[in-house]
Amino acid sequence: AQDDAQVAQRVEAAFSRAWQLKQRAMQAMPEPASDPGRPRDMALQIARTAVRVLENRGQLSFPLPPDKALGFLLVNPLGDNAYTKTTQIVERFQRGERVAVAMAFGPDATEHQGQAAREAFAACDTVVIALVIKPFAWHAARLPDWQVQLIEDLCASQTVVIVSLGIEETLQPYTHAAALIVTESDAPVSQDAVTEYLLGKLP
Repeated sequence: AQDDAQVAQRVEAAFSRAWQLKQRAMQAMPEPASDPGRPRDMALQIARTAVRVLENRGQLSFPLPPDKALGFLLVNPLGDNAYTKTTQIVERFQRGERVAVAMAFGPDATEHQGQAAREAFAACDTVVIALVIKPFAWHAARLPDWQVQLIEDLCASQTVVIVSLGIEETLQPYTHAAALIVTESDAPVSQDAVTEYLLGKLP
């Protein structure tokens, strides 16, 4: 009975998120036009409305200040196509001139990579960490202990912004981050929207 109640609670939460996103999308929907590039523009505009700051304990301003050296880390425990799709956000951050380091942890990431990230991010003023855990898996997903410890250590020593490319429940454990942001999706257009939110418009 308890398991059934938890499943029902998760379904209700998923429905609520979808409904809220639909409402924001309808409010942002522009008038129809014949421009062939309009569908992409419309999708980006809708994705912008889905980007939300859940917490801003560090009282940060967005886009992040251009005079600060940034580090970016994608943490995606998924494999195959899902991992390939979300690594596109690493390329988007690499296009930002002030991004000193951009890295990705896939499903086969090692503690050696974690140590390399720790050393690389030491020179950064701010570190953006993007987490990708699918809505159906967030309640069961767990990052390796060394990744959790790395994130906690970075939050303790530097200004860290954690982004969920998905749902806000993914961010619940990270109470010491300077800011928490959710996009509601890991689609490429959502990656563009949150990159723009954090860095400003890229060329």
